[in-house]
Amino acid sequence: MKYLYWVLGIGILIGLLAYAVLQKPVQETPNESTVNENSSTVVEQAAVSDKTSTTAELNPGIYTDYSEDAIGSDGFDRTILFFYAPWCPECRSFDQIIEDSKIPDGVQVLRTDYDSSTDLRKKYGVTIQTSFVGVDKSGEKLKLWSGYGQAKSLDAILDNTK
Repeated sequence: MKYLYWVLGIGILIGLLAYAVLQKPVQETPNESTVNENSSTVVEQAAVSDKTSTTAELNPGIYTDYSEDAIGSDGFDRTILFFYAPWCPECRSFDQIIEDSKIPDGVQVLRTDYDSSTDLRKKYGVTIQTSFVGVDKSGEKLKLWSGYGQAKSLDAILDNTK
């Protein structure tokens, strides 16, 4: 009976910790709020008119394990780090969805081991598994998104890590 109380107590503590972490607001990148509708329309129009030249240069989208060399790889204009833990059911769900989806050309999703990548977690401010971090070509954080308890789709990952 004593062990049952211990298990219940630990379960409650883990639940409270997960709730507290999920209540933290995700930080926006500084330039996100300064972009107005007109400038984004101009950027979108330029991207559409230049699409034929950039599409040929982009590699097919991939989902692979993290390596430091992969960040900034030629042929990818977006890199997303997925902090994955094999013991986490949410991570396994996202993993399966990413595996089953067609990742757009020029996008690489790098699965990063949450448990052993403590330096990367610290660098990007990751406090919970099932986190996704959009990074630039030099590996600097653009946006952090916790997918824990969120809609599980590739579109959700792509939209929340821009």
